[in-house]
Amino acid sequence: PENGISFLRHTRGQKVVKSNDLVLKTYKKPPKLISLEQCRQLLSAIDNDSFKLMTKLMLSAGLRKDEIISFERRYIFEPNLKQLNKRIPIDLEPDINGQRTKGDKPRRIYISAPLMKELWDYINFGERVVRGKKSAGSNNNDAMFVFLNRFGKPYSEQSLNNFYSKLTKQHKIDFTVSPHMLRHTYATIELYAESERIGITKALAWVQKRMGHSTIATTSIYIHCIEQ
Repeated sequence: PENGISFLRHTRGQKVVKSNDLVLKTYKKPPKLISLEQCRQLLSAIDNDSFKLMTKLMLSAGLRKDEIISFERRYIFEPNLKQLNKRIPIDLEPDINGQRTKGDKPRRIYISAPLMKELWDYINFGERVVRGKKSAGSNNNDAMFVFLNRFGKPYSEQSLNNFYSKLTKQHKIDFTVSPHMLRHTYATIELYAESERIGITKALAWVQKRMGHSTIATTSIYIHCIEQ
């Protein structure tokens, strides 16, 4: 809710170096992210239902650009709003023609019941209904995706980048933002919240799974972001 809130390449000529993934890395430059207040400002500045929901999903679940534009309708259902504080698990399953995931590996994300309701209303009563009809009429699989542009086609990764750039250029927000910054923001906030609840060690393991990182050492970068 608005108010709640490099891959390593190995070649034969290289020297083999052993490393301990349990030792936290030291980062000169932490990832770029936005503050909670900037999250609120961003959501308030977006008047496009599709982009607002995509933004909420990225902030709530840490989805990457390719994951959000390939997010499938089969994950959406009408939730029980009597359990507002309960987060709903969604198992992302990679599909060559559908859902994409980090490293093409399945992983579980969580979203709130109110956000699930917003998504349910969007695909059943919002602008997605008209766009879905355009997609269905073209005899392709595009209708399987939640987010479609006005032509009934899935959004491109570049279209996401362009959208957030325009918000800054048009002075609707006074800070820069990108889809990957939203993912970093989610990871930082989630790590902080979970570390307060279950301790930093378990919180790192939790966020590692949510982000799809191969090691905790990768996730540990967000420890250095918490103060931001």
